[in-house]
Amino acid sequence: VVGFSADLQPSMRWPVALGAVLAIGFAVMPLLPRRTLRAGAGLPSVVLMRGIVAGAFFAAEAYIPYLLMKKFDFTATWAGIALMLAALAWAGASALQGRFGERLGNHRITTISLSSLLIAMLCVLTAAVFDVSAAVVVVAWAFAGGGMGLLYPRLTVLTLAYSDDTDQGFNSSALSISDASGSAVAIALAGLGVA
Repeated sequence: VVGFSADLQPSMRWPVALGAVLAIGFAVMPLLPRRTLRAGAGLPSVVLMRGIVAGAFFAAEAYIPYLLMKKFDFTATWAGIALMLAALAWAGASALQGRFGERLGNHRITTISLSSLLIAMLCVLTAAVFDVSAAVVVVAWAFAGGGMGLLYPRLTVLTLAYSDDTDQGFNSSALSISDASGSAVAIALAGLGVA
């Protein structure tokens, strides 16, 4: 979408992007559980949630190094270290979720994770628009990584809990397809927005 949109008139870029998103939605529908795109209760909402959070996180993360290098004069190495901190937070939170996930429960983990992601993205957006310290971006993105570390494995566990022996393979594949599709669409739309 991004490469193709560079040749289009600016007024046509968003309609073409919307058409592409709709085409992707229709293409993946047979590969997802019924009612996924309508956030049906149970498995469909879990699969949809995975696509949404993956899209939001990875689209934002694709531009974190760009923001740190362009606005805050980080070198590529130091911008990469900021991403590394988020990866370490992801791993640590994932380990905590594995150990205490059942005690925390699905609702609490989802609330904590989505709150962490939302706060982190608002902090990064604030840093991109206003004159704040680069530390805000680095620390906020570590919180985003922690939120993903709590939520990602929990969504996998829920997918398997909603599955029986006959549809575990289909449901696991649907989770991965939602993840990849959500990321690809969100990154393309973010790229179009930046362009």
